[in-house]
Amino acid sequence: MNSYAESVISDAKHRTYVNLVLFLQAGIGMTFIVVPFVISIYRNRAVLKRMNNRAKYIQSIQGKLHAQKSWAVGESESFEDQLLRGFPHLTAHDLKICALLHQNYSSKEIAEQLNITPGSVNTARYRLRKKLNLHKEADLIVYLNKIA
Repeated sequence: MNSYAESVISDAKHRTYVNLVLFLQAGIGMTFIVVPFVISIYRNRAVLKRMNNRAKYIQSIQGKLHAQKSWAVGESESFEDQLLRGFPHLTAHDLKICALLHQNYSSKEIAEQLNITPGSVNTARYRLRKKLNLHKEADLIVYLNKIA
């Protein structure tokens, strides 16, 4: 009898142990499915929030530029309009640099005006050439003067 009682107890303990292991395995399996899903949702929300903030920022800057036009004092609106008509993908920063280049500002003066380094101005000029599909040999200022 003693051996029968021990086998029943051992089977019950064994069943409990097996059930506990199965439960933990199922939980761990769900963790590998649920946790990455939750993380991806969180990251997507963060990315969407950053994109919305950037879009709002760009719209506010463009609104200010169109309202004030302080960066292109003395310039007719046709220069900006012609640039945007020909190259609608230009950003507000690109338009500022184009307007200052059109007014024959040097890179150093543009840097002071926009509170950036002269190296950043040179990088912006390089990127403008790419956006305007200009060759390295072509003069950016001459090209901008042809537009206006």
